[in-house]
Amino acid sequence: MNKRTRFGAQKLVRDKTITRCEKNDIAVNARILTDKEYIYELKKKLIEEAEEVLLAKDDAELIEELADVLEVLEVLVEKAGIAKEHIAAEQSEKNETRGSFKEGIYVEYFDVPVGNHWHEYCSQNPDKYPILKDDIESE
Repeated sequence: MNKRTRFGAQKLVRDKTITRCEKNDIAVNARILTDKEYIYELKKKLIEEAEEVLLAKDDAELIEELADVLEVLEVLVEKAGIAKEHIAAEQSEKNETRGSFKEGIYVEYFDVPVGNHWHEYCSQNPDKYPILKDDIESE
């Protein structure tokens, strides 16, 4: 008997992963998730795949990672029981009211008046909107 090393995974994997592992003499301990667990793990997988999109080094790798994101999104939509039409309608509404991301606009910072409802929103979300400078005099 040859020695083995056990590596943790704790993650959702593609359906053929177990078969591929077994073909390579890799023993796998896995289980089928409950619906609630499955949806949660799909959300985590979406973040994982999105981070891999960010790290893609070239077009080929970007295509590969975007395919993974799209696969996870499609399964998540299906498993959550959401009609694609509802998502398309929400997307259309947001594009109409807020715009899309087609122009490449990048905001460096906002100077928000104290007392403005956006000031409270940004203050309550410091991970998204860290305070860079306080008590700025308006021009």
